Amino acid sequence: MRGKKRCMILIDKLLNSLNLSSRNVEADWQEEAEKRVLEVQLGRGVPEDGEQVFAYIWQRLQV
Repeated sequence: MRGKKRCMILIDKLLNSLNLSSRNVEADWQEEAEKRVLEVQLGRGVPEDGEQVFAYIWQRLQV
């Protein structure tokens, strides 16, 4: 029973680590988006068409 309990504790910890709300993901993405906009405005980055990007991703996933 002890091994089973340890396994359950590990599973619980792993699932909790996947809890995205506790990681403030939205704030991280907002910061990244602002950084990328600034890079484009300063001429350090080139925007890519979203439809082309997703078409490329889908093409790669259909291997």
